[in-house]
Amino acid sequence: MNDRRFIVFGDLIADCYYLDDKLLGIDGGSSRFNVIANLAGMSCKNSIIGGCGNDKKGKNIVKKMKELNMDTSQIFFRNAKTKAYYLSVDKAKLPKITYNCSKKSPKDGKTAWYDDNLEDISYYHSKAKDNDVIVLDDLDELSLAIINMFKCDKMLDVGKTSQLERLRDDQILGLKNKIKILQLNERVVPYLMQRFECRNLLEISKLFQPKLLIVTHGNFGKELLKSCEMIFGEIPECKAFGLARDESLQEFKEEIQPFIDSHDSIFCMVDLFGGSPSNVANAFAKQKKNMIVATGVNMSMVFGAVEARNMEKDVKEMAKEAVNAASEATKVIDQLSA
Repeated sequence: MNDRRFIVFGDLIADCYYLDDKLLGIDGGSSRFNVIANLAGMSCKNSIIGGCGNDKKGKNIVKKMKELNMDTSQIFFRNAKTKAYYLSVDKAKLPKITYNCSKKSPKDGKTAWYDDNLEDISYYHSKAKDNDVIVLDDLDELSLAIINMFKCDKMLDVGKTSQLERLRDDQILGLKNKIKILQLNERVVPYLMQRFECRNLLEISKLFQPKLLIVTHGNFGKELLKSCEMIFGEIPECKAFGLARDESLQEFKEEIQPFIDSHDSIFCMVDLFGGSPSNVANAFAKQKKNMIVATGVNMSMVFGAVEARNMEKDVKEMAKEAVNAASEATKVIDQLSA
């Protein structure tokens, strides 16, 4: 782990602590910077790449980061005030401390907030390396651009339901294919359970798994799935479609389309390379980023895909393991006994 660099993109944020309108102290804020600080404490390579207000708060944060062994060499100063959260401690409620977190100072009521600049995305992209791990704690426009554009691994801490409320269902479920580590806190989990009608955390986890699709000539795929379930038990989120003799390709596409539209990540298994079902599946895959098609489906391929999904592999890893399983299962019996 120490060979990889953990990086944060975006502007620094200050946490300003007040007691009865008296400033107690200023510290670096946001969970992504806390993660980097902890990793720096474990001697992991790290880098903060982003802007900072050219004021006392900003310079104070940078100084503290250096003391924590955080790499601040790529922080640039903006001609603006540092972003700040103002946390007011109510003295009347001591010793129990409750925070009233606001973007406005309790002292003068002025805001010190400005938006991350999407124009910085090209600069950030030039600084990222394929072996880096990007630490994110938001799903704002800048973060979504980073998630979609950058190839390196990403860690995302989703701490607010508001971050998810502005996303479509397919955007939320698609995060698993773009995020290596996805962390959900105690506020977000109940929200997802209600939104997707899940009973527990395990069902939420399954939402993010790739879905399985079998597309073949005739009833081969449907009967294959039934045979697999005789051994494996019911296989959830797996659907088989068969092209009937008198069915047009357009009718076949329309039959499969709802399944394609309903899921973000799909591993599709077809029977014959170059056959009509294979061509239909490939046409869907060309339009869908997280869909992979493999030919030569057999029971071992389906088992390999299910096992890979149970191990929470992404769709690319799943396809590789499923194809290997299908290939390993094809043997000449006479050679085994020789």
